[in-house]
Amino acid sequence: MAHINPEFTIDRKGRVLCKKHSNYQFLKEQIFSHLIDSRLIEKELTCKTCTHYFKDNCFFPRSEIDKIEYDRVIKKAFKCKLCGNKIDRMFTVIHKLYYEENFYVKIPLICCVCYEGLKRDKFMEFSKKRLSKLNYDSIITFFILIILLILTLSFGSWYYFIGAFSVIIFCVYIFLYYREKKKIENGLKYYAKNFIED
Repeated sequence: MAHINPEFTIDRKGRVLCKKHSNYQFLKEQIFSHLIDSRLIEKELTCKTCTHYFKDNCFFPRSEIDKIEYDRVIKKAFKCKLCGNKIDRMFTVIHKLYYEENFYVKIPLICCVCYEGLKRDKFMEFSKKRLSKLNYDSIITFFILIILLILTLSFGSWYYFIGAFSVIIFCVYIFLYYREKKKIENGLKYYAKNFIED
């Protein structure tokens, strides 16, 4: 049985599309149409809606597509190299894997938001704004939790439960804050190493 080799294109928003997808023309028209919410169409941008998947005659066997989709959705194994967020679109992962297997070309996994920032040459500005917002949010959250803790301690023993709960929330928030900060800093390092010319 002859296998279909995928061909890829990237639209203006950084979404990878497979030209060999059985519904490619329809999907392309719907994406560029402003009448339909593109998020609804994006759910169709997967190998699992293609007849080649059902016939099992794609370059990627059906079992491999299922494993990739499981790893992407359940394990969240594919993350953007620049922001650390989960890759939402299956074609982005398939595009990377196809080029690695066929042409030995390593394409970094980059989400659509970061792709758009790179395209407009605003990635550094975007990342610094994210970091500033994260710091600002953490300061406000810290003060709210401190005020809540002081108020609960001044009202007596029954409110100690609320105080203990606010301390737990604070600890969880600190963990999430440092995790998000590390993702942004790692993305900036990766950007500096791979996208800025010396």
